[in-house]
Amino acid sequence: MKSVGITREFDKLVRAFEAAPVQTRDMVRRQVKMAVRDVREYARDHHRFVTRSGMTEKSIMSLAKDNQGTVMRTIT
Repeated sequence: MKSVGITREFDKLVRAFEAAPVQTRDMVRRQVKMAVRDVREYARDHHRFVTRSGMTEKSIMSLAKDNQGTVMRTIT
């Protein structure tokens, strides 16, 4: 299983929010969306199941809202 490491430098993030809150919030949202997209694509490309039609890969979906992201497989 692959893992993703995330560095937490909260003091830098707090200073960025204090200096430019709107721009920092927007940047964090963009980064979360990109991270979720990357995890979703990795899951689609490196799954451990037999596929015949490609529908299983397409069932791996993602959702990014504000500062949270989720990658899941929908059951069809």
